[in-house]
Amino acid sequence: MSRGTFKTTVLLNDGDIEVPVRVVYSRYAGFRGSMEQPPEDASVEIVSITETDPAILLPAHYEADDNLIAECMQDWADEAEDAAEWRAQCRRDDALMGEIS
Repeated sequence: MSRGTFKTTVLLNDGDIEVPVRVVYSRYAGFRGSMEQPPEDASVEIVSITETDPAILLPAHYEADDNLIAECMQDWADEAEDAAEWRAQCRRDDALMGEIS
């Protein structure tokens, strides 16, 4: 499992208070399945949620909701897309350098 991190805000008191936080999450790419094991979907698990503004604290019992899990999945997808774009750009640069040489 690898880890990801991003900044977002969480809402408290039915949306009255926005708390800026940093979320660290672990990610599991899933499993395609085999003859012996069924497939497993990709998933994330929140490792920590830390306030980025020391003036506003999260309650000690705060639990992440489905929206925060969805943000983790989106952050992971965005990171994968950025990495694919970077690899494609590197291939284009390598091809261009090969033509110039």
